[in-house]
Amino acid sequence: MSLYVYGIVHMMQRVKKEEEKPVPKTPTKENDIKLVIQQSTPAPETDNKLETDVQQDDQEPTMENLSIAEENGEETEDKPSEAKTEIKPDTIGSIIRQDDKVQSPVLEPERKTPQRVPPGGYSSALCCKLLVVGGGTGGCSVAAKFSKHLKKNNLIVLEPNDLHYYQPLFTLIGAGAEKMEHAKKNMKDVLPDDCTWIKDKAVQYEPKNNIVRTEKGHVIEYDYLLIAAGLELRFDKIPGLLEALDKPSGVCSNYSPKYVNKTYEVLQHLKSGNAIFTLPNTPIKCPGAPQKICYLTDHYLRKVCKERNINVNLRTNLIEINPDKSEATFQNLDNPEKKFTTKFSMLHVTPPMATSESFSKNKDISNESGFVEVNQYTMQHVRYPNIFAIGDCSSSPNSKTAAAAAAQSEVVYKNMFSVMKNRPLEEVYDGYASCPLVTGYDKCIMAEFDYDLNPLETFPFSQDKEMYSMYVLKKNVIPNIYWHLMMNGHWNGPATFRKIMHLDFTDKKPSPEKKNLRYLQVKMVCGGGNKKVDEDDKLYTKKFFQTKKLLLLGTGESGKTTIIKQMKILHINGFSDDFLNRIDEIRKPDYVPTTQDILFCRVMTVSISKIEFEVPVPKKYGGGVAEFWMFDVGGQRGQRKKWIQVFDGIQAILFLISSSDFDQTLREDETKNRLEEAFNLFADVYRSRFVRDAGLIVFLNKQDLLKRKIDQGRKLEKYFPEYSNYRTSEGDPNSEYDRARFFMKDKVEKIAKIPLTIEHIGFVPGKNIHEELPPRDVYIHFTIATDTNNIKKVFESVHDIILSSIIEEAFY
Repeated sequence: MSLYVYGIVHMMQRVKKEEEKPVPKTPTKENDIKLVIQQSTPAPETDNKLETDVQQDDQEPTMENLSIAEENGEETEDKPSEAKTEIKPDTIGSIIRQDDKVQSPVLEPERKTPQRVPPGGYSSALCCKLLVVGGGTGGCSVAAKFSKHLKKNNLIVLEPNDLHYYQPLFTLIGAGAEKMEHAKKNMKDVLPDDCTWIKDKAVQYEPKNNIVRTEKGHVIEYDYLLIAAGLELRFDKIPGLLEALDKPSGVCSNYSPKYVNKTYEVLQHLKSGNAIFTLPNTPIKCPGAPQKICYLTDHYLRKVCKERNINVNLRTNLIEINPDKSEATFQNLDNPEKKFTTKFSMLHVTPPMATSESFSKNKDISNESGFVEVNQYTMQHVRYPNIFAIGDCSSSPNSKTAAAAAAQSEVVYKNMFSVMKNRPLEEVYDGYASCPLVTGYDKCIMAEFDYDLNPLETFPFSQDKEMYSMYVLKKNVIPNIYWHLMMNGHWNGPATFRKIMHLDFTDKKPSPEKKNLRYLQVKMVCGGGNKKVDEDDKLYTKKFFQTKKLLLLGTGESGKTTIIKQMKILHINGFSDDFLNRIDEIRKPDYVPTTQDILFCRVMTVSISKIEFEVPVPKKYGGGVAEFWMFDVGGQRGQRKKWIQVFDGIQAILFLISSSDFDQTLREDETKNRLEEAFNLFADVYRSRFVRDAGLIVFLNKQDLLKRKIDQGRKLEKYFPEYSNYRTSEGDPNSEYDRARFFMKDKVEKIAKIPLTIEHIGFVPGKNIHEELPPRDVYIHFTIATDTNNIKKVFESVHDIILSSIIEEAFY
C-alpha cells in the first residue's frame, strides 16, 4: 500500500504546486502533522497524462479557443484561465458573502471563489457552452476538468445547496468514528474557480431546444449538457418516518446530513431489544452503506453482548413507522397483501430514493425507471449526442458509489470533448465501482468490481478479507483523495495504480488500427447493443428461475473441489504430492493420467464460481433433462462472508465435512479443531433462515483417510472426550473405524434434531416468535471423494432426493 499512498501524495503535491497563492499559516493538530509529513515525501516529476491525451500533437485548438472561434468567427491565441474576481452588480448582482472555511484534517491552499448568480440576477436567458446540472461528486469533478479549458461564462454549474458533502464518510459519522466537519465544505470552496455558479434547481429540460429552466425562473441555453443530479432522498414515502426522525424514537438514518449524527445517539442508548436495518426495493446510492452501519453497530454492541446475532429478512419492505409504539410495519414483496409489524429499539432506515422529477417524467431524457438514459459504456445519451450523465442519476447498471463517479468522470470528460471536436468516442466505462465494506471499527473489506461483478482489485493481493490497512485507507486516505484530487479534476479512480501494481504496462496511446477497432466496438455497442443487452437480461432471468441451483459448502480442505471434479465439471489444473511419489512413472513419454490422477489435482477455492451441468430426469417425472447450477464457495473463514451472495434461490445444499480432520487445526486459527469447526459451521447453516427451504445433504468425506488414521492408532477421544463413552448399534461393533464414523454421523443428526423457534433463527414474517419450526430432513452419506465408484453410488441416491423433492415441486 506504500506505493499507492506514495503516488497519491505525489499527485496531491502537484495540485498544490499549481495553486497561485501560498498555503495559509494555520495551526495544525497532531493528525495534521502526520499527513503533512507524508506529503513532503520527495517524488520525481512526471507529465500530466490526462492533459497529454486530450491535447493532440497536431496543435489543435484548445477548448477556450474553440469557444471564441465559434462565437466570433475568428482564431485567437491561447490565454491562461483567469478567476472571476470582479462582478458588475448591474448585470448579475452582488457577490456571495465569503463564509469561513470548514477546517480540514489536511492543510490546503486558498481557493478563488467561483462566480455566483443570485436569485433574479438575470433579466434574460443565459447562454453557455457547457451546463453542469448538479454540484455533487460527479458534477464537481467533471466541471473541474473542463474549467481548465473553457473560457469565462462558458461553464455554468446549477446547484441549489450551499454545502458539499463527502457522503461516504457518513457511515463512520453515524458510528461515532468520524466528525461531520470532515465530511463537508462550502460549495464555493469546492466548485472550480473559473465557472459560474447558479444557486438554483433545474425543473424542466427541453433537450430539443437545448434549454434548461430553473425553479427561480432562469432559462439556460447550452451547447452541451451534463446531468449529475444524483438521487433524491424520499423520507416522505414512508408514513411516520419524518415524524420519527424529528424526535427521540430510536429511528435514525445515515443517508442524510440532517439525521446522521442521530444514529450514534441511538446507538449509545441501545442496551437491549431489536436493532433493525432496512433496505428499500428501489435503487439507492452506495448499496453497501446499510450493511456497514449494521456491522459497526454489531461491533459496538459486542462490548455488552456476548454473541453475534444478525438476521436478515429478504423480500420485505418497510411501509410504515409508529414512533409512539416503536413499531415498524413491513410488506412481503412476494405477497403484497401480507403485512407484519415488529417492535424495535433501534431502527436504521435507508430511505427510498428516486431521480429528480424534473427529468424522471421526461421521456425524452429518462428511461422507464426515471434514470437519464445513457449508453452504459460511453455515458452519452442514447438520443441526444450533446447530453451526457454521470453518477447516481445515470441509467448505467453499476453500483452507485463515489468510486464509480470517479471512474466515469474521465470517460465523460474525454467523450464529451470528442463530441465537441466532432471526433469518434473512444473512452469506455467498464462499470468499475468500489465499496469499502466497513465491518468493524478497525477492519474493512475493500471490494472493487466491474459491470459483471468481476474483481478489479487495485492491490496485488487478495482484498476479500477484513484488513486494518483497508480501514485506514477508507477513513484517512480516500477522503483526502476526494477533497484534494478528485474535486480538482485530478482523480479518475485507481486504474493507473492498478496497472502499476499488477505490472500491466500497456501503451496508453494505441496505434490507429487499434483505435479504429476500438471505435468500431464502441459503435457496435452504441448502435444496437442496448436491445441485445435487454434481450440477454430477459433470457438470463428466465433461465435463472427455471434452473435448479445447488450450493456446495464446507470448511477449508473438506474436498469440495474434488467432488466437483468427480462430476466432470471443473478444468484440469494443479498438482499434489501424490504425483511426486510416482515421479519416475509420470516422467515417461507415454504416461497417460488416470481418473485418480485427475482427481488428486488440488486447486484451492478462493472465490465464488458457478458450474453448469445437466441431469437426466426420470420418465416418471416427465423425462428429458434438468439444468443445474452449482455454486462453489471457498470454505476458509475469510471466504465465508461471500456465502450470502449465492443463498438466493438455492434448492439444495451439499455440505462437506472432512472426517479425517479430527486431529487437525485450522490454518486460520491453530487453536480451533477442524472437525469441531465443521460441526459448528453446519449448525449455523442448518439454523440459517436464508436457506430454510433448501434440502440438506451432508457428505462425511475422506473416509479412506479416516480409516487409515484409526488403524494407525489415532485416538478420537483425545480431541472429542465424549467419544470415550460412545456406543453404536450400526456397523461392525468390533470395528473402531465404524464406531468413529457413526459417531460423526450421530453428531450431525443431533444438530438436525435440535428444536428451533423463530427466536433462534431470526424473525420470519407471519410466524409467532415462540412457534417451533418443523424439523428438516438431512441426508448423510459416507464418501471417498477420489473413489469414482464410491461417489457414483452416492450421487445415484442423491439424484432421487433432488429430483423427487425439488424438481417435482418446482417443475411439475
